[in-house]
Amino acid sequence: MIVDHWALPITSTDGKLLGMEMRTRANINGCPVIIGKGRESKHMLEEVHTQQVREIERKADWFQEHNLFCVLTTQTDSRAYKLPFVKYFTTDNNSSEKIWLDAVGGDLSSTLPLVAGVVEVARLDRRFTDEHINRDIFPIILKNLLQYCEKVIVPVQDRYYLSALRRAGVWAIQGEYRPICFSQVHTLI
Repeated sequence: MIVDHWALPITSTDGKLLGMEMRTRANINGCPVIIGKGRESKHMLEEVHTQQVREIERKADWFQEHNLFCVLTTQTDSRAYKLPFVKYFTTDNNSSEKIWLDAVGGDLSSTLPLVAGVVEVARLDRRFTDEHINRDIFPIILKNLLQYCEKVIVPVQDRYYLSALRRAGVWAIQGEYRPICFSQVHTLI
């Protein structure tokens, strides 16, 4: 299995780098593989997660020096316990700890963690954002969401929306910058 790790910058609405999401692409015999799907899914997911943590450990000093976070979606795991800047996006609604909730507004998302008060950061679903960002109700959705968590990440690629998102109290955006090879994250600053 060949894996490539990519960094997707997450910035403030003013353009300041806050952190990044690490995404991994895997190939087996030249064929792209969807990580976490299929009969070998658990083993592959664990292997990918272990490789991700190793890559992040190599850059730990850089993350800490610049006070940045690195967020993963592979799984919540104790292997990164010694890396306090590593966070995990989850859609799990059975947590009693503070979580980074992913895909808010998506088809299968749940608002239970928001209502339970266990969400530290919420990231909107990209398709939900694309469908609603031009609607008059979008700022109201954000205002209501911010009643349940302090920090919201909005996936958006168009700078046109930045001032409106800033006025609405959005903490961060993702998608304005292209992914870069994770080994090159130091070039982001």
